[in-house]
Amino acid sequence: MEYKIDEKKQGGYYLKQFVVVGGDLRCHYLVLYLKEQGYPVFTWKVPELADTGEKLQDIIGNLKTDDTLKETGLLLPVPVTKDGIHINGCSELTAEALAFMVGDFGLVCGGVISQELTKACAESGIPCHDYMKDDCVALKNAVATAEGAITESFMMSDINIENSKCLVTGYGRCGRVLAQKLLRMGAEVTVTARSVEACIKAAMGDCHTILLNQLASCEKLDTFDFCYNTIPAPVLDRTVLSKLRPDVVILDIASKPGGTDFAYLDEQGICYKHSLGIPGRYSPKTSGEILGEAVLSYL
Repeated sequence: MEYKIDEKKQGGYYLKQFVVVGGDLRCHYLVLYLKEQGYPVFTWKVPELADTGEKLQDIIGNLKTDDTLKETGLLLPVPVTKDGIHINGCSELTAEALAFMVGDFGLVCGGVISQELTKACAESGIPCHDYMKDDCVALKNAVATAEGAITESFMMSDINIENSKCLVTGYGRCGRVLAQKLLRMGAEVTVTARSVEACIKAAMGDCHTILLNQLASCEKLDTFDFCYNTIPAPVLDRTVLSKLRPDVVILDIASKPGGTDFAYLDEQGICYKHSLGIPGRYSPKTSGEILGEAVLSYL
């Protein structure tokens, strides 16, 4: 999708440029995408790109001097912070300190934006968009997540995906895309979900189904070669895990703390991985462009 450069109005301000801070390679490609669309972009601690200023405060100060800060969007990483304190990719910058800097920007975007930053934007009347609450971003990211998850599980196993038996827990955006991609690769896919409606949708997509509350009593748990969890709640407990094959490969892609009893897997020596941030690691260019499209759609 391409956008023409206009002085697009957002929240009462005209946005002409952006400041991108920290993050992973998604932010790198976000910068390149915005520049391709003709927008000036200032960077600080963005991977593989030179800093526009020694400190973020220097960049902000220069924009204030030029009287263009209110025409500037501040673009933060996904997630904005990993430890709840520091900005992702910027160990010297805290979310608390950043909250005092956002007041004069024309727009703030980021992924999983903290309440502190959200409050600071609200108090200053600044539009604030969380990528992770954007349905379009979530749908597009589901593709990258599914492809990355399959890649990781394949590398953890000594068999092909084709003709394997796969269990997918959850049938939301990621679960749905993951199940369909596994099917296209020739796997036999079983989906377990909480609702009858979700199971019906999965069945219509050629998947076998099990209601989640019946998973522990399922007699075919010991037939699965791969198990993918997408539910961020404890669903793969000891009762379920004890019935899986010892050589099963388990990949949990749900947000922290995941939905799997990892301690039990460690005890039993079962192969598993809790894999987070897949889009940023496996398809950063596509993911960065998805964020860029989202930013421009907010204008």
